[in-house]
Amino acid sequence: MVQRKLIVGIFSREDKSNYNWLVRFLLTIGAVRDVRPVYISNNFLPFIEEASKCTFAILYHSKTRGRVNVTDVTDSLYDEELKHLSNLYGKTKVLVVIDDLEDSDGDKKIQILTNQPLIRHLAQDLFLFSVEDKAFLNSPLRDTSQGQPDLQEKLDCMKKIIKGQNTQPQGYLAINHQHNQDTMERAAERRQPQTRRYMVFATILFNSLF
Repeated sequence: MVQRKLIVGIFSREDKSNYNWLVRFLLTIGAVRDVRPVYISNNFLPFIEEASKCTFAILYHSKTRGRVNVTDVTDSLYDEELKHLSNLYGKTKVLVVIDDLEDSDGDKKIQILTNQPLIRHLAQDLFLFSVEDKAFLNSPLRDTSQGQPDLQEKLDCMKKIIKGQNTQPQGYLAINHQHNQDTMERAAERRQPQTRRYMVFATILFNSLF
C-alpha cells in the first residue's frame, strides 16, 4: 500500500519570513507533498479550520519574542493550540521547533522540557536551533554535509519522524535520566526531616533509660 504524502502545517504566531529555512527543508523530504504556513491569532476558529486541512503539524516559536514561553508558564502562547494539534493528529505527528536561541544543546532541551512538560506529553519531539544554526540554514551556499554534524543530526532525526521511521525522541534517554535523578533527589529531600525526627526520638528514649 502506497503511503499518502503529508501536508505539513507550520503553526505559529511568527511571520512566515522567520521560518523560511524550515519550509525549504521540509520540501526536500520525499514524504511531504506540501507545506502550509498557518498564522495563529487570538481567534481560535481559523486555526481549527486550517489545522483540519493538514496531516502533520509543526508548532514553531522564535526566541526573538524575548522568551521561550510555549506552554505551562506565565503568558504561554500555545497551550491550547498544542493540545488541539496533538488530539487531532496524534502525538507522533506533532513536532515543536524553537529557533533564535543563544544555545541549542541537550541541557537547554532538558530545561525546556522540564519547565514546560506539555511539550513532552503532546509532541513527539522538540527541536532547538541557535542563532548560528539558523544563519547557516538560511545561507544560500550551505552544505549540511560538512562542518555541522550536530545540526545535521537534528535535521536527519526530524526527517525520520516525519517519514514515520523514528518514534523515539532525540535525547530521550538523557531527558529521562535527568527526570529520574530529579525524582530521586526530591524523594531524598522528603525523607530527611523524617530521618531527623527518628534520630531525635531515639536520643530522648536513650537518655530516659540511663
